[in-house]
Amino acid sequence: MLARPEIGELSEPGGGGSSTMPDKHNPVLSILIRRAAIAAPPLAATLHTAAALANDERPDGAWHAEWDTLRTLARRTVVAGSQCGELLAGLQIHPEAMARNLAATDVLGEQRAIASLVGKPPSSTYFGAIDLLIDETLEHVRLILKENS
Repeated sequence: MLARPEIGELSEPGGGGSSTMPDKHNPVLSILIRRAAIAAPPLAATLHTAAALANDERPDGAWHAEWDTLRTLARRTVVAGSQCGELLAGLQIHPEAMARNLAATDVLGEQRAIASLVGKPPSSTYFGAIDLLIDETLEHVRLILKENS
């Protein structure tokens, strides 16, 4: 969503151009990763149901459903993991678009309202602990990418 042209806060690496509009840049990796995430819960439910139906040493079809589902789930997980690595390695952040969108949504008005509730003046530089979370996440991803390269 943040990579949509009307928002423009992030850009994915690589291609993603449209055949009819070559200058367009679709967030292909994000879409594929999300597809894997959406498809995983029903596959997990099938695994759970099949495991519950394995009532003896030779269940009638339950383990057959388990193995096919497990293969599909494992394949999609590995592919999505690879796509996540590619996405994070080349993700471009556009702070100017973030600032523009932040100003347009009047988040600062909400910040002023909360500051008045606690009786302190609003801070224009404090956004909670999000900068620490982002730094730790990026460092963790860098370590993983370094180990796997």
